[in-house]
Amino acid sequence: MKPLTIADKAILRPYFDAFEVRASEISFTNLFMWRHKYHFHYEILEGFLYFINVKNPDTRYYSQPIGDYTDAGRLKESLAALKAREGEVVFKKVDGTFLEAVRTLGIPHEAREERDAFDYLYDFQGLRDLPGKDYHKKKNHVNKFLKTYENWQYLKLDEDTLPLARAVNDAWFEGVEEADLLSEKQAIEEAFNHLKALDFTGGLITIDESPAAFTLGEALNGDTLVVHIEKALGPYQGLYAMINQQFLQHQPEGFVYVNREQDLGIEGLRKAKLSYRPVGFVAKHILRL
Repeated sequence: MKPLTIADKAILRPYFDAFEVRASEISFTNLFMWRHKYHFHYEILEGFLYFINVKNPDTRYYSQPIGDYTDAGRLKESLAALKAREGEVVFKKVDGTFLEAVRTLGIPHEAREERDAFDYLYDFQGLRDLPGKDYHKKKNHVNKFLKTYENWQYLKLDEDTLPLARAVNDAWFEGVEEADLLSEKQAIEEAFNHLKALDFTGGLITIDESPAAFTLGEALNGDTLVVHIEKALGPYQGLYAMINQQFLQHQPEGFVYVNREQDLGIEGLRKAKLSYRPVGFVAKHILRL
């Protein structure tokens, strides 16, 4: 096992190129951002890449293997080698691709659904354009913003505008003492610190030339854009709806879905994510070999 570093992005790219990422957790950007909180390491075993959440010296949780699933024989060899070494292996937040592969290969396993970890999928054009009655409430939030704040601007997140996004991040987390939230602040700062190397996309909104919101995401696969982070300051009305729509309007054509990640079982967050009219989910499971 090796600890994850920014230099590993190029080394691991061939494994990602051979694999269609569906679960938001296993994008390199997401793993790198959160590597301190979850002590992420990786290893390559029989041609497949695994990320490991090292909880302590005796407890490790694995990602699903990343690589070419069409090479079923090699995938089976990789899993057999891992199980022979570990005895029992626990994979967390695996998607249906891996679950189906394990079933097809006839590997004995136990699987349990993780509803709190389901990624929410949305229609890209729907969230971008907010047409019809299904998006009426969100459209109202955007219109309220436009009527209330005349002097606003959307800017691409780059090296020149990065200080503005940092100002929003610092203000959003000001006074926060909760460990999980401080870990999130650190994860965002890691993304900012490696803006060019991670190659994600982002944007921000200023109101009266003052930074008020930012977001960052990336192409998760050929048809899906994932939104990793979205932060907006109060008391601006409709700002979250506005930054969400503006970010999508400034993306290239070709995306079919927007992945806005999971709700973590938080009631208010689940209600908010459902209000955006998801068209599907990326189901996640805990799988034990």
